[in-house]
Amino acid sequence: MIAVQGYFEGDRFFPEQQVKIPQRKRAIVTILDEPVVDRHERNKKAWMKFLKEIAECDEPPPEGMPERVRFNRVLD
Repeated sequence: MIAVQGYFEGDRFFPEQQVKIPQRKRAIVTILDEPVVDRHERNKKAWMKFLKEIAECDEPPPEGMPERVRFNRVLD
């Protein structure tokens, strides 16, 4: 027996990870009372927060930091 987590959208099921489901096996589907947390949206919000805080940071970069990783450099 295997358990597969995922979510339904319309009439399609989207598993959280790739899984090979055997053909013609009985299955039980349990629909939970909790919403799906969109990982892409959560990651986007985290990156936006990070970039905002970097932009607002007035501290100089650490001594010896290579130019290519300086977040506040001016690009041509």
